[in-house]
Amino acid sequence: VMSARSVNEFRFMYNRSTMVQDGDNTLAAINVLDAFNGGGAQTGLADQRSTRYEFNNSTSYILGKHSFKFGGRVRGGSLDDISPNNFGGTYSFAGGLAPALDANNQVIAGAALMQITSLERYRRTLYFQGLGYTAAQIRALGGGASQLTINGGNPAANVSQWDAGLFGTWDWRASARLTLSGGLRWEDQTNISNHNNFAPRFGLAYALDGRNGKATKTVLRIGSGIFYDRVGEALTLNVLTR
Repeated sequence: VMSARSVNEFRFMYNRSTMVQDGDNTLAAINVLDAFNGGGAQTGLADQRSTRYEFNNSTSYILGKHSFKFGGRVRGGSLDDISPNNFGGTYSFAGGLAPALDANNQVIAGAALMQITSLERYRRTLYFQGLGYTAAQIRALGGGASQLTINGGNPAANVSQWDAGLFGTWDWRASARLTLSGGLRWEDQTNISNHNNFAPRFGLAYALDGRNGKATKTVLRIGSGIFYDRVGEALTLNVLTR
């Protein structure tokens, strides 16, 4: 409390969090479409550490029928991320056309290609691998993965970001039943920034009752303004890790 008319408020916040996921991506993942998923977990040893700061300060001042409030907020944070997702690779098996085989897994001479399921393609792959066939031979017999996806590069990334906002508001008690309000806010941030984020506000409060010294029980409030959403640092981090 600075005086009978003025009050200053200051707040500070510090937050640190850690999220760890441990999966075995030394083995490739297997995705047999419409059947099952197997193999290694492609999460790998993932680690994300988040540090955040926030400073908030506002001052209120009353002058007769007018009250003013102004201040600002500054926030900062950093993300340290290690995400070796799918570094072991994922083999996907899908259905499709393949040679027709008899009960002994031999190609039926002269038979047209037949439609096989993803599970059958995976079965043929394992069967002919067990017989020591080459990859080309297995694919000629309708086996082999339909797709391989794998990520590489540096799994570690770091991003830091700050944002700030300044504001001022004004309330005028025009009468015993009517209060008018106005204000202006400006915001900006690093990484994805726009220096023209001005946001005016306007509002009013009107007591619908309370005549002749009676207590007010119903108040109508109307307000309008421009508001901006901040873009989090996670979006920048996603760009860095692509």
